[in-house]
Amino acid sequence: MTTLIMGNGGHFIEVMDIHIRNGKSINDFISFDETLNAEKITKDGITVINNLAAPSVLTDIEAINLGVGEIALRERFVKLIAPTGIPVIGIRSNNILIGTQNDFIHPTVDIMDGVQISSGCEIDSHTLLNRNVNIHHHSKVGSFCHICPGATLLGGVSVGNRTLIGSGSIILPGIKIGDNVKIGAGAVVSKNIADGKTVVSTNLKYL
Repeated sequence: MTTLIMGNGGHFIEVMDIHIRNGKSINDFISFDETLNAEKITKDGITVINNLAAPSVLTDIEAINLGVGEIALRERFVKLIAPTGIPVIGIRSNNILIGTQNDFIHPTVDIMDGVQISSGCEIDSHTLLNRNVNIHHHSKVGSFCHICPGATLLGGVSVGNRTLIGSGSIILPGIKIGDNVKIGAGAVVSKNIADGKTVVSTNLKYL
């Protein structure tokens, strides 16, 4: 199966690395550059396709991964893919721990190296759980979120849609975070955050 990885940067490489560790060949990948301005470039054995509309590009593609971390680009790519009918699938590292009684983890969720998800959690579509994220029991995460490396969601946390939680952040038990929220790296979140807010540092300074 040929997999189209939409992206051409650092997260693309991480996704490809997981596939290779799971037994795929480097020749099974196509990278997609978000600039969309070139038709076809071949470099180091990887074909970069920048025009998804070209029929020759789509002929052998059986599945698509999102190889970008930026929320807006992930949404854009999903909308671009939709008319093709090609399924978007999540990538799952073989170096993760997932509880046996999770209520729902959508098949499009990307789960990178070192992630731990306790039982009773729900993770919605196209969310990215980056390296070493730790999600404790009965937490819920919406769609198109990016939980950055090393972030921790303690028990019963609720996160809305299109929310960014920065690297190393800690969300304390039972906290509710709205849609379109941005939480800076290293923040310790001890109170609920409304839709559209940006929060930085450990004292929850709002911007």
